[in-house]
Amino acid sequence: MHTKYESETNSTATVAAPTDRPSLVTALLRAREAVMRQLRPALRQHGLTEQQWRVLSQLQTTTELAASDLAAATCLRASSLSRIIKDLEMRGYISRRSQIDDLRRTLVSITDRGRKTMKALEPATGEVYDSIAERFGTERIDLMIELSVSLVTALVGRATLPPDENGGED
Repeated sequence: MHTKYESETNSTATVAAPTDRPSLVTALLRAREAVMRQLRPALRQHGLTEQQWRVLSQLQTTTELAASDLAAATCLRASSLSRIIKDLEMRGYISRRSQIDDLRRTLVSITDRGRKTMKALEPATGEVYDSIAERFGTERIDLMIELSVSLVTALVGRATLPPDENGGED
């Protein structure tokens, strides 16, 4: 199979397209999906979606986080995060408040109930991580993490993604 593309001089060139190897985007998406398939049953048992779990996981690492920073850290669109925050707040997992010196900014924190829920998830998520490490190897997991961080840094100039309303998930 061949793919045609236009070069900078507008001449047409033909290159062999790989048939047995996925694209970078496809490979990364498949790897993410394979990991998440292992985690989803535990999340469902605790009534959480993947996105809600990512929000709670991120909030566990800090006392309070601006909603825009939380969106960037969890790779969620601000509009999606807004819905997730409302739901988690109604369920008592998080609290939010306006920043005193800028009332337009929302600060979000995890509640004791949210921490208890995440603590209850630890045995199941730990088993999943152990299973992945057993099948794939801890050294390879460490290398994948290192390469992923390096890729993000090479593309955006830092290890974390900046807020992007056009990116992220719904």
